[in-house]
This record gives sequence, C-alpha cells and structure tokens, in this order.
Amino acid sequence: GISILPKMNIFGDSSSSSPFIKAFLLTGANPMTILFWIGVFTTRTNKENFTKKSILLFALGALLATLFFLTLIVFLGSITNNFLSQRILSLLNSGVGLILIYFGVKKGLKSIKIK
Repeated sequence: GISILPKMNIFGDSSSSSPFIKAFLLTGANPMTILFWIGVFTTRTNKENFTKKSILLFALGALLATLFFLTLIVFLGSITNNFLSQRILSLLNSGVGLILIYFGVKKGLKSIKIK
C-alpha cells in the first residue's frame, strides 16, 4: 500500500491488466536491468570472442530465459496470492526487502574495505 512514485502512471494507457505484460514492461524499462544486460553482453562477447551468430543465440537465450522466469514468477505469485493472506504476503515482501538490503550493505562494506 506504499506508493513510492505517486505521480508516475506507467500503465495508465495500458489496455491489458495482465501482470505478465506489466512485469515484462517494467523489466525492460528498468535502468538497472538495461545496465545489467549491457554489462553481461559486453563481458561475454569480449571474453569469448563471440561471432555474430553466437551473439544472436546468446541474446535469444537471455530473452527466452527472462520470459520463462517472468512467466514462472507470475504463475507462482498468482498461486500464493490465492492461499496466503495479504498480511502474510506483506511480511514476506518485507522479509525479502530486508534480506536484499542486508546483502547490499554487506557487499558495499566488502567493496570499500581497506586492505
């Protein structure tokens, strides 16, 4: 129930209420996702000396994996939404958020550690 970006209406003109479409659009529009994939493609293509065909196959595999896992997450989310109360779902979301913050802080402290 917390609105982080209240003025931002990403799906205002969307004719589909499909959570998959929304997740796919958010993933594609996320700057961190874009930077992640730029890093992955640059590293892999430079390290492995990929040919154009290999780059195409690698990109296709990454796209299909993203589609598969987004579909799986939406499916599992719809199942758990039917069995778990809103309070439990909020607690799970908070727990995952705290775990991500913990790992982020741990990684940040490790990266600035003076040797």
